[in-house]
Amino acid sequence: MSRRGVRSRNLGWLAGYRFPAGDEEGQERVLLEAFRAPTGLRAGVTARELDELTGLDLAYRMLWQRRRLFDFTQPLLPDVAAWTA
Repeated sequence: MSRRGVRSRNLGWLAGYRFPAGDEEGQERVLLEAFRAPTGLRAGVTARELDELTGLDLAYRMLWQRRRLFDFTQPLLPDVAAWTA
């Protein structure tokens, strides 16, 4: 798949996370700290002892909001390296 195709898929995936899910402020702070250095999404979530599904949901939402960054030319998998913007 071309880089353009990967970027389009990533954007399409993240678009599903554009709406807030509720009161996540405390968890957001925890995740911002977890990604000070590039870290795999799943590793950052589990290192902070967050529920994996809830934590990944929030991590994807923060990627959509550009509060967390990743290499858009790479497939957006749960182990992609991300960092705090």
